[in-house]
Amino acid sequence: MLAFWIVGGVGVALFLLTFVVGELLDGVLDGIDFTGGFLSTAAVAGFASAFGIVGGIARSMGASLPLAVVVGVVAGAAIGAVGGLTTRVVKNTPTDRAPGADDLVGARGVVVSAIADDAYGEVLVRVGGHRQKYNARSESGAIAVGSDVLVTDSLSSSSVRVRAL
Repeated sequence: MLAFWIVGGVGVALFLLTFVVGELLDGVLDGIDFTGGFLSTAAVAGFASAFGIVGGIARSMGASLPLAVVVGVVAGAAIGAVGGLTTRVVKNTPTDRAPGADDLVGARGVVVSAIADDAYGEVLVRVGGHRQKYNARSESGAIAVGSDVLVTDSLSSSSVRVRAL
């Protein structure tokens, strides 16, 4: 019975370790993954912890060793499958690409530091739902603080060219 509790404890410890170090341990399983991405650290930890805990409970309730092993394997397979499926779904979920410099062109903003002739000021621009501050040059003269502007060009990753609206 002690062996079941040890396996269950190791499984729980592995599961907790995955929360601390993230996907670092998933690289260990890449060389032996013949399951099409279903095998993950969460799946292995889920199997081990459920096998050990459920098998230990069954054994402490008077089940024979073979029955406790079967019950533990069934519970471990079910929990391991849920962990593997969840990990696979999360890893394969498509996401939007990160906004880039080209996404700034056509965006509206507001001047937060005055833009003088042939000098930089600052503008706040909403890109991808986030407000970001950029250095800004005007294409047509000085622009005062609080003025609404339109981004006409992306000069670099941190600066844009604007015109007053």
